Parts: sequence; C-alpha cells; structure tokens
Amino acid sequence: HVPANPPVSAFWSLTLYDSATRSMVHNPSNDAARSSYDDLMLNDDGSLDLHFGPTERGDERNWIETVPGRGFYVMFRLYSPTAPLFDGT
Repeated sequence: HVPANPPVSAFWSLTLYDSATRSMVHNPSNDAARSSYDDLMLNDDGSLDLHFGPTERGDERNWIETVPGRGFYVMFRLYSPTAPLFDGT
C-alpha cells in the first residue's frame, strides 16, 4: 500500500529482487518494477495497492509477477524525499 502523496519531490520506485541472485526478478513478463511514473490504478483516496505474486490479482498495472519457488525481496525508494519522511508525519 502506497499512501496518497508520498513525501517525495521527484518520484518513488519499487523493485523486486531475486533473493538468490540479488538481481531484479527475472519473470516471464520481464518487468520487476513499478514507479510513480507508471500509469497505475489509484484508489479513491489517491493511494494505491501494489500486488506481487505468480498470478495477476486485480488490475495488471499494479501487479509485479513473481516466480513460483523463488524468493524475492522488495526495495522501495524515495527520490528527493521531503521533510515529512524525516519527521515521521
């Protein structure tokens, strides 16, 4: 879940990495990341929900495909973060 208006002045990105190789997840769709530059499906309040798994759930735009039997980890990056990130608001 990414709240509406994340505290960044540039953009945010989320990337899935393979636990064994430490490289981006190599999946059949050849797409391991989403960012605020993408055309994502927003919730009514401006937030969004991203989904990770081997099968699509909901809108494909918000889904990152994983590979069954392969571990992964998530890196969520905020580029040019603003004060609310640092003061917790």
